[in-house]
Amino acid sequence: MLALQAIAEHLDDSFIGTLDYSLAFDSLVPATVVALLRHAGLPSGVCQMLLSLWENQARYLEYERVVHPEVQDVSTSLPQGDTWSVVAMGDGVDSCHPGHQAKVSS
Repeated sequence: MLALQAIAEHLDDSFIGTLDYSLAFDSLVPATVVALLRHAGLPSGVCQMLLSLWENQARYLEYERVVHPEVQDVSTSLPQGDTWSVVAMGDGVDSCHPGHQAKVSS
């Protein structure tokens, strides 16, 4: 926060924005993400591994320090702490950019 305050003191009529991806991983469908990564050139073997991992997640759900005693199967989101999930998020954001279609088709 101190860094933002320091920047704001030296800028007039400026805007600083940030993106919060904390819920974005829960809204991604693994099969769609893997299709995008495959289209971007990721090797088929890596794509199959990611799809297998992401569609077969097991999680313990916690709410207000109480953990559900049973493992919950999760197949409709990407794990936040996974490096490949961050790569996929970047590719997904990039694919929404207007210039992306031109890059893909050339």
